[in-house]
Parts: sequence; structure tokens; C-alpha cells
Amino acid sequence: MASRKTIIILLGLLGALSLLSYAIVFFVGTNYPSAEVVQADDVIPAIAPDTMEEPWRNVYAQILKDLSQNPLPSPWYEQSVYRPMYLAFFIHDINGSGTPELFITIGTHYRELMKVFTFSNDAAMPLTIPSGYIFGDQFYLPPDNGLGIISWGFHAIGSFWYAHLVMGEGKLIAEVELAREIGACTDTGMEVTSYLINREEVTEARFDDMFRSIVGDWVVQHEITEENIQNVIFGCI
Repeated sequence: MASRKTIIILLGLLGALSLLSYAIVFFVGTNYPSAEVVQADDVIPAIAPDTMEEPWRNVYAQILKDLSQNPLPSPWYEQSVYRPMYLAFFIHDINGSGTPELFITIGTHYRELMKVFTFSNDAAMPLTIPSGYIFGDQFYLPPDNGLGIISWGFHAIGSFWYAHLVMGEGKLIAEVELAREIGACTDTGMEVTSYLINREEVTEARFDDMFRSIVGDWVVQHEITEENIQNVIFGCI
């Protein structure tokens, strides 16, 4: 009898150990696989796959990251007498090449200073901006290629200057310049308004037609933040 009880006890222990081993394999093996089970395709890449096809994304993101970490002092601000209040950027293919340019705006309480990069030979190359157009209050996307930049008159309410910029060899070129200039009042108290296209005076009707044909949609600028830098890398901007 004693040996029979012993056998029964041993069989029971073996059964319990067997169930315990199955439980360990199920819970541990299912939720926490060994390193040999993990496949390369299961690992989340540090860089989005689209970035490999669009290498400019990482390069532009690095420029934005460097700027966000050390915004001052910087030679970018030497042309402005005002302390920058915010940093922003937008990405736009100005010449329709398929590879966009990076536009950086530096807001002050007066206007925005713009710096532009294009991507060439796996590197970001700065573009020269025409003299007089480093400042811009608003930016527009024309119906065709190019970039519209507008500056509102500081001394005369209602005056503004608009330039349609296109990309040349290593620089931006003002292809069309528009200006509405409000001058001093006449003896009768009426303000004198001049309308110019490429610095030649034209009628108000011709000026308005030209302006409407090239102004395009207003550019949405993005604040330079860690989240938006990641959005550049992963193709969300």
C-alpha cells in the first residue's frame, strides 16, 4: 500500500510539473520572446523608410535641430536690429524639381528674416536672396513655380511691395516686382498712389490683374519644435 501511495504521489507531482512547464512556455514564451525569435522586420526603424528615398529630410531636420538648440547668438541676425521673438520654417519646391527647399523665418516685432537652403549632392546649400528681399511679412505659393513674398509699408498704411521669386544658379531671383506706394497728400488733401510693375508705373487695373494672377495661397509656417522636426523626418511636413 505504501509503495502504491508513493507512486500516486510521484505521478501527481510529475503532472503538476508538466502543467507548470506548459504555463511557463505559454506566458513567458508568448509575451517575452527570446532574442533569436525577433526578426529584423519587426524592429521599428530609427528613420522612416521614406527618408531613405528623400534624404533631404534628415539634412533639413538637422539644420532645424541645430537652430532650435542654439538660436542665439547667430550671424543670421546681424542684419536685424531687433531681437528674434520666434523661429519658424516651411518647405516648398520653388522650381518644381521634385526636391523642395527649406525656408526659415525669424520673427521679430518688426518683420521676418528669411534664410533659404536647397538640397544638392547630399548636402544643404544656402541660396543667396536678392538684396531688399531678406525681409518679408507674408509668403505665398503662386499657381506656378516660385515663391511670393510681401512686405507691408511701414510708414504709409496701404503701401506694400510684392516680389515673385524664382530659383536661379545658387540664388533666388526676383522675376516680377510689384509695388503700391502711397505718397504724400496733395493740396486738395488727396493721397497720391502709384502702381508699379518691375519699377515702371502702370494703371491700377493692370496692377490688380497682375497681382491676382501671381499671388497664390498663403504659406502656412511651422514653429521650430522637436515635434515638427520629427514630422519633417517622417514625412508629415
